[in-house]
Amino acid sequence: MELATKKSGWVLNQQQTVEAFLCGAIRGEELRWPTATDREFYNSFLDRAIANGVDCLVCHCLKPTPAWQQLPDDLREQLEQRTRNAIAVEMARASDLAALNEGLAGAGLDMLLLKGSALAYTHYPQPHLRARVDTDIFIDPRKIRQVRAVLEDLGYGLLGWTYKSHQFSATRGKYDGRVIRYDVHWRANNGARFARVIDFSAAMRDSVSVPQLLGSRTLDPARALLLACMHRASTVQQNHDRLNWVYDAHLLFIAMKADEQTEFARLALQNNLQAICLETLKHSR
Repeated sequence: MELATKKSGWVLNQQQTVEAFLCGAIRGEELRWPTATDREFYNSFLDRAIANGVDCLVCHCLKPTPAWQQLPDDLREQLEQRTRNAIAVEMARASDLAALNEGLAGAGLDMLLLKGSALAYTHYPQPHLRARVDTDIFIDPRKIRQVRAVLEDLGYGLLGWTYKSHQFSATRGKYDGRVIRYDVHWRANNGARFARVIDFSAAMRDSVSVPQLLGSRTLDPARALLLACMHRASTVQQNHDRLNWVYDAHLLFIAMKADEQTEFARLALQNNLQAICLETLKHSR
């Protein structure tokens, strides 16, 4: 039992050390890597980068620095290969999203991009740097049946019991046998406490365009940051300190104008979410 406890503590300390290096890489700090023979560290570094959704981001941040050349050759190659794959996937996603946008707009239906699906284009230097497995979209809860009909007409398979949650999934094969997946939300968050905080009609009224994705719109900065904070708080089955979620909040906050920060604070207070929002901002700092 004592050995197990020591081993558990050692693993935790190793993860904390590795994640400190990940954060340092993203911040652009000068890094002093362990010796190249420390395979356990470098294997863990890659594993934790992938698990935290920052492998491509770390590659992007390290490549212009001397620290990049100090990494073992095989680790550099793996990071570069994952980046190449992510770029290819992003191109397929963007093409499919344009077709979906056109199909919904042609039927007179609105949608908003949510979370990382939007931030990848509005706040990250390049969209493939924001890792994600699906594209989150937000629709009018009064138009669920119409949206489902359009999606089926466009060739998507629909998954999930429509009224058992606040979302369903739409999928279809698109690239190299892989699947394009959308999570279609009619509430911005599935948690009971947060489900009705962001009203679709108000969000659509105050929405902003996503310039690189013609026709796409997303939440205004204040609601986008509010949603990022709610998402972390409501995700109890995953690591709520996942680095790409924390980095989303960081990018949103530093890009906000003073009036947008004031609106974010107003929304947090109005919905009694100030403690949750403050915790996220402290953590991102």
